[in-house]
Amino acid sequence: MSILQNMIDARWRGHRPLTWIAVAVAIGMFLVLAMGSLVTNTGAAYGCGHDWPLCNGKFVPAYNISSFIEYGHRMVSGLVGILVVVSTYGVTSLFRIRKDAMWYAWGTFFFTFLQAALGALAVAIRRNAEQAQLSFASTQQLKRLAPLVKM
Repeated sequence: MSILQNMIDARWRGHRPLTWIAVAVAIGMFLVLAMGSLVTNTGAAYGCGHDWPLCNGKFVPAYNISSFIEYGHRMVSGLVGILVVVSTYGVTSLFRIRKDAMWYAWGTFFFTFLQAALGALAVAIRRNAEQAQLSFASTQQLKRLAPLVKM
């Protein structure tokens, strides 16, 4: 058995697809954070201009590195958003009686889409210090919700 399989609680063994979706969400969240840091630190935040969800008015970004970095971040964020919706639905339908799982699933859903809305807002208008702090604070709330889950 792999280390990951040993970490999966026996209660989840009957729900392997949901388990793998949850693992994909966790990995995806890490990628979104890493890519967001890359966008910020390379100055690619406006690589797609002020268009959202398009990139400079096009579905396929221009052939420059800042457009690819920014658009890649948007695509990964969108994919993770879809996975969050699927995992929230799965937890809600399978583990309705587990309040800790419900809090974590819906907290992840709420803060993921709050972060997406703040990101879209930052693209549409110039980001100021208050928006940046609110964006950072929303990602930190997920860390505070993690201890609520008792597996």
